[in-house]
Amino acid sequence: MDAKTILQTATLNIAALGLIFMPRTAAAVDLTFYNTFGLSNELWKVDGQIGGNTKELSIGSPDTGVIPADNADWMWSDGTIFDWRLQWNSVDQIANFIIFQENGPSQTLIYDLAGILPVNGLQFTTFVREEDQRLAAGTSISLTLNSVDGESLVDPITATATNTENANGSQNLYIASNSFLDGFELAGTVSFDWPTFNPQDANANSRAFFQFEANNANLDFLDFFGLKGETVTTSTSTSTASIDVPEPTSILGLLILGSGSLLAKLTSSKGNFKSKED
Repeated sequence: MDAKTILQTATLNIAALGLIFMPRTAAAVDLTFYNTFGLSNELWKVDGQIGGNTKELSIGSPDTGVIPADNADWMWSDGTIFDWRLQWNSVDQIANFIIFQENGPSQTLIYDLAGILPVNGLQFTTFVREEDQRLAAGTSISLTLNSVDGESLVDPITATATNTENANGSQNLYIASNSFLDGFELAGTVSFDWPTFNPQDANANSRAFFQFEANNANLDFLDFFGLKGETVTTSTSTSTASIDVPEPTSILGLLILGSGSLLAKLTSSKGNFKSKED
């Protein structure tokens, strides 16, 4: 083996060793905003309302008057930030909504569907009705999306709403992604704030609520009519490949031994080159 071949072989071996430590980049997720989803197919929804003498949480069909597939009670606190996760399994066609506090209460809602169209868009809604005897002016809600499939958003997406004495407060965000077709797990936070009395104690019910609605939208149609907005991308994260690697001391020993063997071979090869040149 000549010196050039030895050097190439050593370089490849060291490079292969370095690959053990090379981080693996997770795929980023593109999210595209739309002005509306238009005449899309509304598939299922999750509601979280201020409640009182009705259930605060529900999941099920988006059709008006249909009894929810699952619902539950939940106690809100003024200004308290609660974590949530929304999961869609596109293979088993099961939707899960989980709301919780770290080291605190939690609640899970499940909707098991069949024969449903693919999900490619989600509508995020926040709404607070104008002031009345059950809802003070200045009552607000904040719904934030922090991550998609474990990938954090560089700038979290937030829908907020605040009412006044004479006006409702509301915001709708329409977000689409081809990655939703394979299922998804979204995570974020939600909070209600009230300036004076507790609207839940006053049975304000659906006067203040947030909602997730899953859609099958005709994105090509929406693009054609100029309803497509900004596209944002989740940040990329890195993780170490899950393979067995030698201990650092062993690696150092390998490198030292390899360098010694390489030096010996190069010295021997150098002498051979000289004899040939002579």
